[in-house]
Amino acid sequence: MRRILLTAIVALTLTGCELWPDQRRVTGEAPPPATVLAPGQDVPLEEKLRMVEAEIELALAGEPERILTAEAITDQLLHAPREVDWLATGYLVEARLRQIQALADAVVAKLRRGATLAAVEDDLVTIRTAIQDLQAQLALPGGGPAPPPLEQLLAQDPLRDARVRVDAAAQTTPTPDATAPQPLGQPADPTPDP
Repeated sequence: MRRILLTAIVALTLTGCELWPDQRRVTGEAPPPATVLAPGQDVPLEEKLRMVEAEIELALAGEPERILTAEAITDQLLHAPREVDWLATGYLVEARLRQIQALADAVVAKLRRGATLAAVEDDLVTIRTAIQDLQAQLALPGGGPAPPPLEQLLAQDPLRDARVRVDAAAQTTPTPDATAPQPLGQPADPTPDP
């Protein structure tokens, strides 16, 4: 009985010790919520992009805590009011914003695992470059609302509905019927022109 009790005490003591030094970094305190660090929802997208860029500049200048603020602002980019949903270059603004947000999330995750500012410097430069590129594309004329989604386009396909009727008619009536829907267009004439 003494041996079991002693084994249990040793086991509990060892589990309380920090056997893996990286474990403390991964399970460390989470960064503050985005609502504490980032500005309100009424700030336009262009202004929020400038704010993220400014925070990244400060982080690169030696203030690593600014990365948390930059990441918190990127969490709100999708909800920022904007005039353009589709860039003139043929790309969805939301997709570009999600890419920037994912990059910022990856940087914060690396920092929480113990990475230094020097180790994430290239990632910060990549985020800054992506923001500058998006700002330049937002300034180009020709952007506007996004095209309709594929589901909506498919729902409007008149040929799809015609094919369904033809296929359904072919399955229910074994003999040709003059009143049954016919395929669209004219069949090709197999005889060549003289």
